[in-house]
Amino acid sequence: MAHQQRTALSQSTHKLRIDENTNHENVQEAQLPYIHERPVGRGGYGVVDAVRDIHTGRVFARKIFHTTSKRRERVRAMQEFHHEAKQIRKLAQNHHMVRIHATYATKDSLGLILSPMANEGDLAKFLDRFSDLSDEQNTTRQQMTYNLMQAFGCLSSGLAFMRRQKIRHKDIKPSNILIHNGRVLYTDFGLALDFSNLDTSMTTGPAERTTRKYSAPEVILHQPRRSSADVYSLGCVFIEMYNIVLKFLDYDERLKYSDSMDSIRTQISARVAQYSTAPRRLFLIGFDHSSHDRAEPRRSLLGG
Repeated sequence: MAHQQRTALSQSTHKLRIDENTNHENVQEAQLPYIHERPVGRGGYGVVDAVRDIHTGRVFARKIFHTTSKRRERVRAMQEFHHEAKQIRKLAQNHHMVRIHATYATKDSLGLILSPMANEGDLAKFLDRFSDLSDEQNTTRQQMTYNLMQAFGCLSSGLAFMRRQKIRHKDIKPSNILIHNGRVLYTDFGLALDFSNLDTSMTTGPAERTTRKYSAPEVILHQPRRSSADVYSLGCVFIEMYNIVLKFLDYDERLKYSDSMDSIRTQISARVAQYSTAPRRLFLIGFDHSSHDRAEPRRSLLGG
């Protein structure tokens, strides 16, 4: 739990010192010790940018939830802010999760200061860079291939940890996986479900704001879904990682993975045994269209 600090409003031009594990309320924008370096992303909540702390020189990712004078929108922004902060803090013990450095609130926004600021971007951009490598960049290709092969196990263990903590991510995709110094980290827990106080991880009804390309069939069809839907989404990510290196799968990348999964599964089943570094069990069991067929293998593979 972050230590609460009530920051007095002041006209002082001095910048605040925002230490780790602190929460600052009623802050003036001019007091924030952060210099904007570059934009990182944008969503319904607001923006993510890279910022530098003027006191320490450290670079962080800052996720801003904009608040407005409209009460309903402000309440929703506050709910999303506190919801995401809670999920990230609950997972902080695992080194494959992004962490909260600090939080703050101004009149017009709420800020999550996140660490690390991934120096290799997200997995989607990483895969794009890999695809663009020339034949002369063999050393770079070997290092990036090694990082990808390591990531299979790291992402699986990270998802297993989420399962043990009773959290469903609900939007696993390459752009929600960061790479920092070769290490993969899950990020963006805005849609995550904490089911620790519930009897089941199951949810029903239309899925809100999820990414359909990586979604399990039951999510797309608005059927009841459980933690096994995260396994399916991670499996889709693994397909992209796997194919960027081996380049033998034939499928239309513009389609949802669930539309091509039968063909992909057949192709992988015929070839995956040749590669000892590939996560064979996940490829063979993670993509069943029935969430019930995915459940038991998921427990044996991911340990929960």
